[in-house]
Amino acid sequence: MGARQRTVLMISRYFPPMFDVGGKRAYRFARYLPEQGWRAAVLTGRVPERRPVDDAPLELPEGTRVERVYEPFWFREIGRRPSDGTVSTPVRSPAEPTQESPRRRLLGLPVGPDLAMLPHVVREATRLGREVEADVVWATSSPYATLVQGHQVARALGKPLVLDLRDPWTINFFQRRRARWALEVDRRVESRLFHAADKVILNCESALASYRELYPELPADRMLAIRNAFDPAQRPEPEPEHERGADAPIRLLHFGNCYGPRRLETVLRAMAAVRERRPQAPAVVLENLGRVGTADLELAASLGLSERFVHGVFVPYAEGLRRLAAADLAVLVAYGDETLYIPAKLYDYLLARAPVACLSQPGELADIVEGCGAGRAVRPGDVEGVATLIDAAIDARARNERAFTPDEDALASYGAPATTRALAGVFDELAR
Repeated sequence: MGARQRTVLMISRYFPPMFDVGGKRAYRFARYLPEQGWRAAVLTGRVPERRPVDDAPLELPEGTRVERVYEPFWFREIGRRPSDGTVSTPVRSPAEPTQESPRRRLLGLPVGPDLAMLPHVVREATRLGREVEADVVWATSSPYATLVQGHQVARALGKPLVLDLRDPWTINFFQRRRARWALEVDRRVESRLFHAADKVILNCESALASYRELYPELPADRMLAIRNAFDPAQRPEPEPEHERGADAPIRLLHFGNCYGPRRLETVLRAMAAVRERRPQAPAVVLENLGRVGTADLELAASLGLSERFVHGVFVPYAEGLRRLAAADLAVLVAYGDETLYIPAKLYDYLLARAPVACLSQPGELADIVEGCGAGRAVRPGDVEGVATLIDAAIDARARNERAFTPDEDALASYGAPATTRALAGVFDELAR
C-alpha cells in the first residue's frame, strides 16, 4: 500500500471565485501542491451574493477540499470598501476615512474586525482539520485575524503552524493611521505569533529583511520569503501583431485599483508630454481596470486627457489577461515610496508577457521587472522617464514589435510550480 498523501489545512479568508486578489495565492498553492505530494483542505469565506464574482471555473485537483464556512451565520459585510473594484465609483482623494465613519472606528480595533469570528473559525477549522487528518496548518493574511485563528487551530490539532503574510502587518504603512494603543496591541500579538509559529512566510525579500531586523532573537530559519506567482496554465494567447494596426491607439493598461498612495499622475503627465512633442503619433489611451481616485480624474481633465483616460470595474481574470497581452505597455504602480511590497499584479503582467512600465523606487520590484527583461522601472514623478517608455512603445508598434520581451528562462522562477515547490519543502520539513 502506498504512503498516505499528506494534507495541509489552509485558512484563507478569500478564495476564487471572489475577485479579492488575496485569494489567488492560496488557490495557486492548492492547485499545484498535489504535484509535490500534498493535498489542500481549504477553509474560506462564502461566495458573496451582492458583489460580482469571477466566472472562470476553478481548476483544482481531485481530492482538494474547499469549505466556505469562514463566516458565522450572523456575519454581514459592512458595505462597499474602497478596494472593491467591482464598482466603478471613483474613490475620493485622498482616500482617508472620516473620524466619524464606521470604517475609521474599525481601524481602531486591535488585529481587526475578523477577530470577532475567532470562536467560529477555530471551531470549523479544527473540525475540518480532524476530518482530513491535517499534517500542517497554514494560515494566510490579511485579514490579520487569520493568523490568530491559525495559531489556535494548530494548537487544538497539535500540528505545526505556518503563518503566511501576503503583506507586512505592524510594519505596514497603512498601520500608521491606527490608534496608537491598538497598534501597540497588534505588535504584541504579532510578536507572540511569530515566536509561536514553526515558520513565518513573507512574500518578498525586502519584507523578510525588515522582519528579521525587527525580531533578531528568532532563529534565522524561522522566517523565509516565498513570493506570489502566476499560473503558467493560464497564459493568454498573444494578439497577432498585424491586428494592432500602425495607426491604432497606443494602449496603456493598469490592472487593478489605483487610488490613495498609488497614483497615475506621472503617467498622465507623460501622456500629455508625448502628445505635445509627437502630435502625429497615434493617440495614447490609458485604461484602468479597477477603481481610480478623483485626483487622477481631475488631473486628466485639466490636461485635456479625459477621453484618453478610461476606467472601469474588475473583469474576469481570463479577460483581464487577454487585455494585458494586447497592451502596448502595462503600467505597474508601486505604493509611492514604500518598498516592502510587490504588487500581486506584477505576476499577471509577467504571465501575459506584457511590456511593463514600472513606477517604483529602486529595490526588489524594479529588480524583478528589469532582471527578467519584462520592462523598465522609473521613479514616481519621473515624467520624462515614463514619456520615454511611451515613445518606445510607439516606435515598437511602428516596427511591428513589442517594446520589451522577457526572458523565458528567467520567468520560470515566478511561476506557481516553482513557488509551490518551495512551500511544499517547508511542509516536508515540518511534517517529518
